[in-house]
Amino acid sequence: MKIITPNQDYIEKAKLLTNEDTERLHSRMSGKLKRRLMKKKLSELEASAIQLQREEEQLLEWREEYKEQQLNDWREEYSNNSENVDKIPDAD
Repeated sequence: MKIITPNQDYIEKAKLLTNEDTERLHSRMSGKLKRRLMKKKLSELEASAIQLQREEEQLLEWREEYKEQQLNDWREEYSNNSENVDKIPDAD
């Protein structure tokens, strides 16, 4: 995992988290980021901001993969029926 520096937008989002939300966020940390937090090489705010950014990036990736899978499923379903070929959605 490449350690990134926290983006100011995510620092602002991290400031708004409740203590419970911060704990939940930290519980999902792994690897180098978690070790850097534990060794106090990053503040809790910085680590939270980086984790928020990482999770948002992962969510965007997941959405793209899910959308592609849905399109593939639709194509497969409709390819067997020539009447529906024109109804297959295009990828954006």
